[in-house]
Amino acid sequence: MNVRLLSALALSCIVCHSMAAWASEVAWSPRLQPDEAALESLLRDERWSLVQAQEAYGRKQWKAAAALYQKFTISFLDSRMWNYAAYRMAECQLRDEQLIAAIKTAGEIVEADAKTSEAPEALLVVAYAQRLAGRVDAALLTNRR
Repeated sequence: MNVRLLSALALSCIVCHSMAAWASEVAWSPRLQPDEAALESLLRDERWSLVQAQEAYGRKQWKAAAALYQKFTISFLDSRMWNYAAYRMAECQLRDEQLIAAIKTAGEIVEADAKTSEAPEALLVVAYAQRLAGRVDAALLTNRR
């Protein structure tokens, strides 16, 4: 084969790989942000618990962040930030490749209240995790909801 052709082919592979990595990072950039008014209304322990989870999330420590968000959702069942914390937990589980857990957690958000602002994002987490788990038909069905 021609050296130029091989170089062009290698370059195109590198570009495709870089674009795929970039696209996957962009696809899961945090689009949901905590409601500042809701944060201010949280009790001190509640706020501290959420801040700890947010810090682990910011450091991309997905397993630790998922555990801290889970602790929040268990400890503060009636919190105004419960749906947000559950969504972040599902996202962290997805990033940590805990696909079944991510599907379950995100599904609970939609089942609890399909009208919450986190519900559409939770459905995306479910569909993406299903696709990664090889359940393409289920992912397509979820995506149509």
